[in-house]
Parts: sequence; C-alpha cells; structure tokens
Amino acid sequence: MLSALGGITSVIIGYTGSLFSSIFPISFVLSQGLSGLHVFWLILSKKLVERKVSGTMTGALKGLVELFLSSHLGIFVFLVSLIEGVVVDLTFIVFRKLENLSIYIAGGFSSASNIFVLQTLLLPELPLYIIILMYMASFASGSLFGGYLVKRVFDVIPANF
Repeated sequence: MLSALGGITSVIIGYTGSLFSSIFPISFVLSQGLSGLHVFWLILSKKLVERKVSGTMTGALKGLVELFLSSHLGIFVFLVSLIEGVVVDLTFIVFRKLENLSIYIAGGFSSASNIFVLQTLLLPELPLYIIILMYMASFASGSLFGGYLVKRVFDVIPANF
C-alpha cells in the first residue's frame, strides 16, 4: 500500500517539480526541494516493516506504479526509485545503532541518489556548480521530508501499532 501511495504522490510531485523547472531560472535546483517527498514512503515502510530489503522492495514497487502512471521521467523512474530504496536499506545497515540519525541520513542520501541517475542518464551536460547545488538541495529535502517527517509520524503512531 505504501508503494502505491508513494507512486501516486510521486507522479504528482514530479510534475510539480517540472512546473517549477519551466518557471524559474535555477529550475533543476528548485525541483530538488521536493525530492524528499519521494523517499518519505520508502523510509516509512522501512521503519514499519524492519526487514533487510523492505526499502528496496518498496522502491521497486513504487517505481512500477510511477512508470504505469506516466511519470515525467519515463522508464528511468523505475531505476531512480529502485536505487533510492537500495540506498535506504544500505544506510540503515550502516547506521543501525544510531536510530534517529539513520532516519535523517537515509532520507538525505536516498533523495540525493536520484541526482546520480539524472546526472548520468538524463542531464550529463550540466555545469558542476548546478549539480552540487542539486545534490545539496536534494539531501536537505530528503533529510527534512524523508527523515524528519517520518520521525514525526512515528512520534504520533501508538507504540503497539
């Protein structure tokens, strides 16, 4: 269910980011301000399920939902979502003892991983300073929306849920 919700909302967020891209001059950087909302569902499912590959599986299913709903990234959306999920799983493996910090770091790195795919496949000719700004904006967005927001959701969910 979380994969489907994530896929549906990510299509809307993706087109909203594309709208920003067509209006503002530093469009690639501004659209990354929303990228943390894409990984919210991956980290939420990882925290709820707590299995080794739950982030990866959620990312793969989310990517398929986005693909079939005609994401603005086309077929690359599956790869982006899959890599985001893998990054969530790897981050929680590395930082398993640091509960709160791992949520923020997983959100930031997972969100920033989409820049790697965009940079290598879709936007290879961007200047270095734009790419760095995109990484920074995406990491901050992921830490805020994918990390802090998930943490706040877990603060209000009853402990016996």
